[in-house]
Amino acid sequence: MSCQLESLNHLKSPNAAFEGTDGPVENAKIKIRVRFWTLARRVARTLGRLPKKRPVCGPSLPISPGDIVLVRSEKEIRALLSKEGSYKGCYFMEEMFAYCGKEFEVIKEIVNFFDEAKRKMVRTRDLVVLKDVQCGGRLQPRREKCDRTCFFFWHKDWLCKAE
Repeated sequence: MSCQLESLNHLKSPNAAFEGTDGPVENAKIKIRVRFWTLARRVARTLGRLPKKRPVCGPSLPISPGDIVLVRSEKEIRALLSKEGSYKGCYFMEEMFAYCGKEFEVIKEIVNFFDEAKRKMVRTRDLVVLKDVQCGGRLQPRREKCDRTCFFFWHKDWLCKAE
């Protein structure tokens, strides 16, 4: 098995121009709003004004940046994976199992990314990046340890909405 970026080749289609950026000022405004409302929800829940809801799971849930999600259990995820360890073209790397059963905040939905193997921008869907969840490169099949610290791509079907 190789890096996730190399394994998504058949999932995506070429995209001639990079789309989806609003510029650094707009991105900063969005981040500030997302952080404010996430913090407000946590404070309200701590004070007992919002009941803690059970996680909602289902195929292709509407998950967006700022949402708190629960990574499904290892058993549930293994049931979704093929023999090669992939689901709808995205590999679930062994290092990702350490995050099963834990809650994280969604940073961003992946719409486009640069495929280094094919040297072009590609489009994808139903993939997100989670806050503070990065590849340590410890379980790579290569001899030397990878130290790039890439974000893992998480398919929305591997996640449950915690709020």
